[in-house]
Amino acid sequence: MVEEPEFKAACWISSEYVTLQGDPILLPVFSPEPTHIPIPSPTPKQKGLKVFLVNLDTGGPFGCGDGLVYFFTGKQRTGSVEGNIRSALNALFKLKTEYVGESYNPVHNAHLHVTGVDVIEETGHVFIYLAGSIPKPPDVCEAKRIHDQIWETVREISGHRKVTIRVGTKLLGDLIAVGDR
Repeated sequence: MVEEPEFKAACWISSEYVTLQGDPILLPVFSPEPTHIPIPSPTPKQKGLKVFLVNLDTGGPFGCGDGLVYFFTGKQRTGSVEGNIRSALNALFKLKTEYVGESYNPVHNAHLHVTGVDVIEETGHVFIYLAGSIPKPPDVCEAKRIHDQIWETVREISGHRKVTIRVGTKLLGDLIAVGDR
């Protein structure tokens, strides 16, 4: 460590840039003050409704080798599964940004909203009714990303695997289908 006379500050200089004269053992040893290490505080446990976004090309089982990551909507769960699905999907469809950090939102350009939700507990089937429009995906991978993002959001809330989603009179799966799936 050397003291820089103009700024009156101590600084380190790499040995590449100095020539040492004299015996280095005679130099004083400098021990810096320990830095304050903050004690981590616990992260508050998040609660509420989740929606899924896509982490592209992570080797996961979704899309074409993608992963899904959930984000909290800021909306709390209610006692109604139907109401929770409606609230979460509408929050997802209102998210018009293509990326949230590094996570991709395949439905950022959709103009959809939920008009109805039916959960048939006896059969374990969820029916979602949407209004609006969604652009045709450019390729199969994008179609799979849209599908997985929406269906997994519904499955996470309902706990049911069978999900049918309609936009008007058409199946959403048919509207986003591209080529061989």
